[in-house]
Amino acid sequence: MTRLSQLGWTPTSSLILSLTLRTSYHVYYGVGFILTIPLGYFVTRSFQKHGRLNRAIAAHFIFDAVSFTLGVLYVAPLFAAAPEGASTSASGLSPTRIV
Repeated sequence: MTRLSQLGWTPTSSLILSLTLRTSYHVYYGVGFILTIPLGYFVTRSFQKHGRLNRAIAAHFIFDAVSFTLGVLYVAPLFAAAPEGASTSASGLSPTRIV
């Protein structure tokens, strides 16, 4: 971002480029990549204002820690438990009898 400003880019243009790049390498999240846009905006503006990465690194760590914790506590159990009485094999398919 510092180099972009040296090349004459406006802060808004470099913000848009930064958000585009950051979002493009989080698309593997699926629809969840949309949640990275506010974080990207915050850390980019923080860097533009203060010129330091400490806040960006701390914010990214907190965002990842909270997201991971919420995922483990609330999302993973939705997919992990089989209904009572359901019998499945290691492949996840119902066992069949081959004669």
